[in-house]
Parts: sequence; C-alpha cells; structure tokens
Amino acid sequence: MRKGALLLALLLPASSIAEGATGRLEARIEPAIQKGRRELLRRLPKIVESPGSDYPVGRIAFPITALLKSGVSPENGQIQAAFAQMAALTVEKTYCAACYLFALDALWRAKYKEARADGRISTVVPHRATGDVKKKISELVRWLLDARLKRHGSWTYEKADSRSRHDFSNTQFAVLGLRIGLEHGVEIPRETLTQVATLFVAAITSEKEVAQLEFTVETTLEEKLKITKVDPRRRYRVAPGGWGYTDPRRGRGRRDEPYASMTAAGASSLLIALRALEGRGNARLRSESEKTLYAAYAWISRHFDHYVAPGKQLFYTLYSLEKLGDLGGIAKFGEHDWYREGAERILEKQRKNGGWGSYVNTSFALLFLTRATRPFDPTTPPPILTGGGKENSGQVSRDLVYIERIDGFLSARALLQYLGDTRRQKLVSVGEEVVRHYAPDSREDLVRLLLPLWTKRDRITAFVKKALRDITGVRSGHRKAYVAWQEQFEEVRALETKENLTAEEVARQLEKLETFRLKARVVGLAQRRGMRSLAGLFIHEISVPSAEYRYQRKVHGTLTLWIDAHIQAPAGADPAGWKAAAQAWQAWWRKNGENWEAEHRKK
Repeated sequence: MRKGALLLALLLPASSIAEGATGRLEARIEPAIQKGRRELLRRLPKIVESPGSDYPVGRIAFPITALLKSGVSPENGQIQAAFAQMAALTVEKTYCAACYLFALDALWRAKYKEARADGRISTVVPHRATGDVKKKISELVRWLLDARLKRHGSWTYEKADSRSRHDFSNTQFAVLGLRIGLEHGVEIPRETLTQVATLFVAAITSEKEVAQLEFTVETTLEEKLKITKVDPRRRYRVAPGGWGYTDPRRGRGRRDEPYASMTAAGASSLLIALRALEGRGNARLRSESEKTLYAAYAWISRHFDHYVAPGKQLFYTLYSLEKLGDLGGIAKFGEHDWYREGAERILEKQRKNGGWGSYVNTSFALLFLTRATRPFDPTTPPPILTGGGKENSGQVSRDLVYIERIDGFLSARALLQYLGDTRRQKLVSVGEEVVRHYAPDSREDLVRLLLPLWTKRDRITAFVKKALRDITGVRSGHRKAYVAWQEQFEEVRALETKENLTAEEVARQLEKLETFRLKARVVGLAQRRGMRSLAGLFIHEISVPSAEYRYQRKVHGTLTLWIDAHIQAPAGADPAGWKAAAQAWQAWWRKNGENWEAEHRKK
C-alpha cells in the first residue's frame, strides 16, 4: 500500500484505476490521495499569501506536511516558496512550532526518498537532518522545551507561565514535535520526558468495569508471509480509560471527560515519552505507563464507533488515531482494523473537488490516508494490503502485486528495496513471486529496481541475475550489460513520451538498439503513432535472424496492419517458417513497395 499505502508511500503509487463505492479499498485510496493532493496544492498559494494572524506558521506548515507526505516533490516551486515564507515569520505558538517541525521532517524524508528512488543513495545511510534543516529543528525543539508548563509537564497555546492553563491538544502536538527532534538527534532532557509520562499516567480517567482487552500488533514481513509463525494478538484484563481536553485533577468538568481524539492523543504522547525513556526511566514508571497504555487501548476498542462517527471533529480524531496506530505498531483495536475503517469513512466524505472541506481537514485526511506517522526506517517492512482476492488485481496499481499465500498485495518497489537493504535470504521466494506476477506489459520497469540489489555474491544477487535475464532477454553475467540495457530503455521511454516524434528518430533508435525486446517496444511505438513510412525498414527487420520470435511476430503484426499482403505468420518459434515469411515480405516489397510508398505519400 503506498501505496495505502505504500504504500502506502512507501507504498501506493499513482494509477489510473476506477473509483467506486463498491470497489476494493486499496483501489480507491490512491486516486483519493491524488485528488486531495491536487486540490490542496491548488489552494496552497492563497494559504501562503494570507495565512491569517493567529497561527500563520502553522497554517502554512500543516498543508505542506500533508503535500510532502502524499508525494509532492520537495523541489516543487510552491513548496519551496512556502518554506521561504515560513522562514520569514516568527514562531509564537505551540501549534506553529510543532507544525513547522512536521514540515521540516517531511521535507527531509521526501528528499531522502527521492534520492533512493533516483539511485543517488543505493545503501542504507543515516537519515538524520543536517545543515540548516538540523539547525532549524534544534531551534524549534528548544522553543517547545522553553514553552512547556514545567511543573505540570504540559503545554498550552503560547509559552507558559505559572498561571497558564494547559490542554492535551497542544501537548499532543508539542510531544509529536519533540519526537521529531529525537529522530534527528536533538537531545531532549530526561526530566521533560518523565514529566510527560507521569502526567498522562496520573491524568487518565478509568471506567469502573474491568474488560478483556485484545489488540493486534503489526508483524514483521516474514511473519506476515508465514515464513515465521507468530500470534500477533495481545490479550489483557484492564479497566478502560482515557483523557479529555484537560487534566481532571485540576477541576472536573465536561472538558475533562474522556473522548476519542484526546484519548488517542494522550496514548500517543505517553508512548513517545515511554520509548524515549528506554534505559533512562525508572522501572515503576515504565510499568505504570504500560498499564495506562493498555487501558487506553481498551477504551478505544470499546468506544471505537466514536472514531468514525460523523461530526466536525472526524478528521482530527482520525488523525490522532493514526498517530497512535502507527507509532504503536497496532493493526487492530479489538476486531476493528482502524486504518481500513477510518479510510472508508474518509473516502465517503471526499468532495467532488478532491478536498474534504477546509484545507485543515483536507490535510488531516491526507495524513491519515498516507499513514504519515509510520516510523521512518529504510529497513521497515513494506505493508501488505490484504483482502480482495486475485480476481481484483486489475483494479489496483501496477506496482502492487498479488501474493497468493497472504491473499494480499505488496508494493514491488517497497519489497525489492527492503530485500536489498536487509539481504534476508528467506525473502528471495517472495521477490521471485513479485517479479513473476508483475504487470506483464510493465516488467521492464523492474530492471531499475533490481540493479541496486546486485552488490555481492549471494542468493539475492543470483535471483537478480535470473530476473534480469528473463526481463531483458540479455544473456550476460556482467552487471554492466544490464546497466547499458537500462540506459537504452530510458532512451526508448523518452521517445514514447515525446509529442512531436518523427519517423527518422524512431528509425535511428531502432537501428541503435541491440536487444530484440527493446526493438519490439519501438515497433509498438511506431505502430501507435501510425508511422507507415517505416514499412520498408520493418521488412528489413523481420529478415534479421532472431531467437526472439515474438519480435518477428510484433513486426509481422504491424506490417499486416499497414499492408494488405495476405502473408501468414508461423504459429510459434519456427525458424524455417519465419525465414519463409521474411522472404515473402521481401518479395512483396520488391514488387509493390515503390507503388505502396507513392500511394502512402499521397495520403
């Protein structure tokens, strides 16, 4: 998935699949993301020009984050202009500092992913920000640390003093911002993290009745593919509990009662603090924090209908749920697949223009659909988009390949990159399955993904060599031969996208190519563009001896489409039959070619 999702950045690439309320969820997510991204990008210039006086930095940073997470290039001119505008503004609010951190992190991740995709980075490297980006991240983290209500461990809208009131929404954003600082190597004092954990442990409001909790954790790719057996379900008995907008210990009221968005926000904040304190916190706080997390999971499982209930807070609520689900590596709360149910509700609410109402709600929706909070790690397994069956494989993106053993889809790009990063031998059979079932008319696209895996003498490189031979038709044991093929393939692709293409350019490319599978692609291009002036060249081509009889069949089919000569093609790989067919075409051309060309020129 994305791509979702692939994945969905990781994980669901662009496709031309049809939408429909009855269609498979995975088949509908990527078009929804594309439409939402276009609408948000359309609105961005106005947002940047007039962000408002209350949260100007945050109002620019939040949609930028959504756009970058949903696939807009960091080199996009509008994105760069937005960052320039933010740099000229002063950060004065907690939401602004946190959202600025979100945007900087999304920018850095997007640049890293583009470098990986372009082959500029071929190995797993540290992905922490450097230079001016790292400097700005450190500055914003310091702002957040200075802004907190120090005795309480929470945040409010602006820099706090002893009289300030806190709230768990600002606190959620601040803690998410601190997490970004941690991921980029910024030191966060242990005292701050301890106070956050202590706050949420103490401020939870528990229900009286103890419940049996079950939640399902995300598993490794090997476990999902049933290479390694594991039970992903976790069961506990606990009293469900949650959080409201404020700490109930400071005066009970309606705003202190647990509700959906704040319970997910509180749990994700506690989870971030707990993980950051590993090896630094006391055992008692860890134990209490874990019990509190399970209580929150139980509350979410029991009240899951609140997360998909219609209302003005739907998108923020699901945004908060995505943070917890992805940070916690949780696949299901009870029987609820939180991503699938949330995505269904978001897709139902998408408007004709591609957005979800306000640009803030559109940003929330895109961040949920793209699973923007997935931990950024080059060796994180790609998600599996389950369900739907092989019969629906035509509805999903070409990058997604159906894997029968799991009744689900994997992103070919994500799987091959993961295989190259981890060199896990057990996954070779999955790589073979992905190559075997990839869209037949796009298999050449895999060459670019396979070449980076050819690094050392092991089972993975052996798999790559075989796959490259099968895809390209090149018979060589040297990597450089396939690199050369890929370079020629890119030249052919460039011709295919050229608007004012001439027959002379096609002829030069055809004569230059050395492999018959690429030649067949050029012949197909000439056929689609109706370049009948190349008929004489094609008659020469069909006479060239080739073990790839499919190339000769391609040329023959094109000639038959253009010329009514009634020359039969052999049934299959029949060298003598193809030689006779070539001779028949040559004889026809000697007799009729001059007149045919003259007639063609008149037309």
